[in-house]
Amino acid sequence: MSLYEKVKRRGLSHLENTLVNRARPNQHPPIFITGSCRTGTTVVFQHLIHHFQTSYFPNVARHCSTWPYLAARLNCDCDPPSKNFDSRYGDIPGKCAPSDGWQIFHRWFSYFMNPRKTKLDHLRKAPRLVGLFERFYNDRPFLNKNNSNTLRIIELQYIFRNALFIHVTRDITATVLSVLKGRAENGVPPDQFWSVAPEKSLILFDFRDELELVVFQYLFCNRFVEIANKKLQLGIIFVDYEKFCPAPLQLSSALATQFYRVSGTPLVTRESHDPNLTFEVRGSLDHEMNRKITNIQAMISGQVNELAHAFCEQAIDVCK
Repeated sequence: MSLYEKVKRRGLSHLENTLVNRARPNQHPPIFITGSCRTGTTVVFQHLIHHFQTSYFPNVARHCSTWPYLAARLNCDCDPPSKNFDSRYGDIPGKCAPSDGWQIFHRWFSYFMNPRKTKLDHLRKAPRLVGLFERFYNDRPFLNKNNSNTLRIIELQYIFRNALFIHVTRDITATVLSVLKGRAENGVPPDQFWSVAPEKSLILFDFRDELELVVFQYLFCNRFVEIANKKLQLGIIFVDYEKFCPAPLQLSSALATQFYRVSGTPLVTRESHDPNLTFEVRGSLDHEMNRKITNIQAMISGQVNELAHAFCEQAIDVCK
């Protein structure tokens, strides 16, 4: 990187920090889509982006993580996103297309989640940053999909008191096969997590093989969300991917109802939305893999439950 580029980025980061400090916090309940990797969170995100008028972190903001608002202002407009449902492992193509904001969230959270490493003092600025994006997109509620936020819902609820959460689940066999394929294509070592997961130092679990690690990841994420939802009464909307695809408007209706109940204002529908939209269900008929996964579930479910409870309590303690 040239000296000019370094100076420019430092200056933009400083200006962004000034703007964030002066900004008002978000005025609408932010909406966070969560779920273990390869469960269909991206298609749910794309559907809601195209159905409702929302704000979001565009790709250019994600890649300029220390000055995301300025990156969006300099590169994007607030026209509705292209009606394109293409994606690859959660990434939607296009400089100004909606993103998961991966690098932005890593300013506040560890890569693999450890509640004690969360930078709460920095995270308290998040509502002001979201407020800037709301206003950039003409005062629209903020919508985000980020698989890693699955294990951050307690901290996000602590910072955004009126946040809404949508948690996506999918047939476990189809999910595991998709994760294994993605791990192979992305060169992930068999003993390492990929995407959302707790920091390994917190779970002290010896995995026999890659399959057991992937099954653990799926079970842990879902169990943690169930526990957090019950303990904190988060009112999470749970979405079954296989049921969502043929009838996505059921989710739109449920979200609109909950948003109005929390905020007293409606979610505005885009004029361009397609009321007849459906999606293809991508499933699995691998009975042998299903048998293996069922056996692993039976062996590790008790440990998963204990670890998820402990992880939840740790996150609650950090936010006290």
